[in-house]
Amino acid sequence: MFISRKEKENWNMYVMDLDKFFADVKQGKVGKPSVYETFIGTFPTEMGRPGGYAVDCNDDYAYITVEREGTEEEKERMMKNAFLPESNQPVKIKPSLCGIRKMNLTTGEVTKVVDTEFKTGHIQASRFTPGEIVFCNETGGDAHQRMWFCTADGTVFKPLYKETPLDWVTHETFASKDYVYFNILGFQPRLRKQASGIVRINLRTDDVELIGQVELEKDRQAIDGQLVGRGFWHCNASRDNKWAAGDTFGGNVWLINVQTGERHWLVSDTKMKPDHAHPSFSPDGTKVLFQSGHFTNGKRLNLMMVDISSFK
Repeated sequence: MFISRKEKENWNMYVMDLDKFFADVKQGKVGKPSVYETFIGTFPTEMGRPGGYAVDCNDDYAYITVEREGTEEEKERMMKNAFLPESNQPVKIKPSLCGIRKMNLTTGEVTKVVDTEFKTGHIQASRFTPGEIVFCNETGGDAHQRMWFCTADGTVFKPLYKETPLDWVTHETFASKDYVYFNILGFQPRLRKQASGIVRINLRTDDVELIGQVELEKDRQAIDGQLVGRGFWHCNASRDNKWAAGDTFGGNVWLINVQTGERHWLVSDTKMKPDHAHPSFSPDGTKVLFQSGHFTNGKRLNLMMVDISSFK
């Protein structure tokens, strides 16, 4: 397990030996953290201010988001191209000059991948193909162009799924070797004038496929029986692309057969507080894991798991 830690003024990266740790846990003799951790390196301050990171599927590099100073010309372009939300939307995260750097997890060396002129967030590395990275323009809400793709050598840097003005894209997820799944929101009347729901894009061809959506009347909130929003908020998919799962604004979790389009109402009344259900799949695609505040009336979250191996 890789760990980043702020120590005094340094952002340091470590790797933790979980085999050794759990062996000691089993014997009831757990040592100090230093017994299990190996220091990798310190992020150099001249490369930017580091934030979130993702680890390559080969465990050889960490891809790290940074905020940076940049030039006056970059700042002018950033403000000129910054997203302006609808009048009823708050500006949650202001634009900032950012980028992605990579740390060699053997030597600790840090090099540049790409620079961006927007707030970079939600960075993910492919679990299947080395050197492929998906990230987003993080505004805390809508964006002109949310999803982006780049390679670790910086030779490819492009928008992923070119958005229209009515596309409110969120929660992209690297689901399989060739597909990124994401949501196009439909929770406002203005967003319901075109297709919305769980979507996937083929990384090799840029082909886009709509996987499914749930209508307003099928997304009733358990509390007071009120109709809330429309459709999916977060999504994920099994690694074989057979199943997709999504939570809705009404607190329901749905399972969709990607091949047939058949939908299964899997879970209801997750409360969607103090956080959302956020479903994901086990590596073998037989179980769906999600968060739920149902049993605590929203005071805290429980981790819940449903076996879907009997679904056809």
